Parts: sequence; structure tokens; C-alpha cells
Amino acid sequence: MNQSINAKVIHASEICGKELSDFIQYVQKVDPDLKHSEAIMVGAIILHHLPSAFADNPQMLDELKKTCKTLKQRRK
Repeated sequence: MNQSINAKVIHASEICGKELSDFIQYVQKVDPDLKHSEAIMVGAIILHHLPSAFADNPQMLDELKKTCKTLKQRRK
């Protein structure tokens, strides 16, 4: 992997980690009685179920496809 690609992967991973952390904080706001480890597990469970949620919701799937298309257009 060249340095440019590696830097892009690192940057994307950092953004993903920040978004996941923000979501875990949101879960804890929804249910303040959850321990942090439990909120993380809720996040993992939701991530596990996302593919079927997209498959069952055409509007969500369309938004996902639009986001993918936008990102692909930016790389040109």
C-alpha cells in the first residue's frame, strides 16, 4: 500500500472511530442507565443489523447508494 492510500485509510478510520464514539454517546443519552460497555454492545448490535435494515428500507438503501456515488465521484 502506498503512502497516499495508507494516509487515506488512516484518515477514514479516524473519522469512522469518531462517528462510532459519538453514536455510543448518543446511545447513553437515550438510556443513561447503561454502562459504557453496554452502550458499546448496543452499537455493535446495531452495526450487525444494519445490512438487513438497509435491505428492508428502500429509502435508506437509496441514500446509501447516493453516498457511495458521491464518494466515487470525488476520487476522479
